[in-house]
Amino acid sequence: MKSCVIDRCVLITNGNLAVMVALAPWIKKYRNNIVKIYITHRLPAEKSNIKGLLRMLYKSGWDYTYLKLWVNKIAPLIVKLKGWPADLADYISRAKLDIPIEKAYSVNEPRVIEEIKGMGTQLLISYAATEKFCNSLINAPLVGAINVHPSPLPAYAGLSPYFWELYNEEPNYGFTLHRIVSRLDAGPIIEQLIEQAGDTRTVLRIIIRMTEVASEMLTRFFEGTTGFDRQWDQDLSKRSYFRHPTRAQVKDFKARGYRMLDSASKAHMLERVQEVSEELK
Repeated sequence: MKSCVIDRCVLITNGNLAVMVALAPWIKKYRNNIVKIYITHRLPAEKSNIKGLLRMLYKSGWDYTYLKLWVNKIAPLIVKLKGWPADLADYISRAKLDIPIEKAYSVNEPRVIEEIKGMGTQLLISYAATEKFCNSLINAPLVGAINVHPSPLPAYAGLSPYFWELYNEEPNYGFTLHRIVSRLDAGPIIEQLIEQAGDTRTVLRIIIRMTEVASEMLTRFFEGTTGFDRQWDQDLSKRSYFRHPTRAQVKDFKARGYRMLDSASKAHMLERVQEVSEELK
């Protein structure tokens, strides 16, 4: 399939603070191409966020759960007190961007799928969405659906690749823009960035790096530098898939000198938010 001009796209995301930092440059540039944003707020595979959080705490322990809480609850509270935008919806409102936003319990609902079709959506973009897309949703856009995944697929498909890459002491980590297919994180690759892990010792540092490359990858796709016509299939014989870590794995992670986040990485994330905020002035 050849690249084409995309002037009607839909974004599906959890819309949290990290998403705002990651996508603000791309959204600002392509605001006229975005017909709607759906914000999903459910934890993956959970009917209740509270139950999901408690389940995560029970399985993975406090340190891992605290990382999720800091990114999704604590950091947004800090930036609100500073007068900065705290999530994607807040950013779009302050930037006065005319993009409809809907908080959806599930984007797999028939109503949502029919609405996406009815808007003449060409491209569906997933970024940090909180549920797996059904086939009807994947096939709803006219051109296709894409996702930005924080790992060098086919390695580290699934949840929290930024943890598992450090846990397994990989020499490199990566980011992949890929086409969405029915199997999670298994679609053809459109673009992939590989970077040396170097002295990276915290999970949040990789998350921050993701916020620095996501808009650039999407921009290259929209500019036609990358596209479906240059995609390549994943070698699924090399696929690895992960879920949330266990308490024992998190304990081992810490014993080897790794951390979920530290004062330096937290300060860096807040600096990234400040940069987004200052661009609104």
